[in-house]
Amino acid sequence: MKRGQKLGEGKTETKIQIGSEKNLRKINFKKILPFIVIVLIAIIVIIAYPIFFGSKSRGQQEVHQSQIGGKSQPVRTRVDVTEIVPQHITSLLNSMKAYELHNPPLSKDTPKIKTIVGERIFSSEVKKKVITTTEGDTEKPDIIISSDKETFLDVINSGNAKAAIEQGVNSGIIQIEMTASKTRLFFKGYLSLYKEITGKELKDLL
Repeated sequence: MKRGQKLGEGKTETKIQIGSEKNLRKINFKKILPFIVIVLIAIIVIIAYPIFFGSKSRGQQEVHQSQIGGKSQPVRTRVDVTEIVPQHITSLLNSMKAYELHNPPLSKDTPKIKTIVGERIFSSEVKKKVITTTEGDTEKPDIIISSDKETFLDVINSGNAKAAIEQGVNSGIIQIEMTASKTRLFFKGYLSLYKEITGKELKDLL
């Protein structure tokens, strides 16, 4: 009987140990369950964010799609200029390669350009391939470029200032007046500048 009792007691102890291990596993699982849920939620958010918010971010970067010739093409929007400042005139002159103008040989006579925008006047000077523009009149400009404000704004906002200026000059909307002598213009490099703007030879007009 003692042997039977010992065997029974051993089986009972084994069952108790197995039951305890199962209970511990359940308790441990309950403890880590919230952590597992949090990790899963974080993974889902990381994966879903680019899908739902990526297109909006690209839209905020001002990249849009337009239909051109039946194909979708990327188009970047821009903020149009509404007021003209001296920097805009400098930028336009740079697009015409006015920075290549220079003093005549052995002379301190710098190239000077007057730009009339409606009722406003801007004066530009070229020194060592650098164009400096200020608002106000200048004495003895070599050439005068003039048009209304709306035309200049259209040129600035066109995205291709050189082509817009050439079109404006050839159509007569933008006027270029040569106020310096032919010799003075030649030695300062204006013949190349005029051809750059209009595609025509300046010497044919002088």
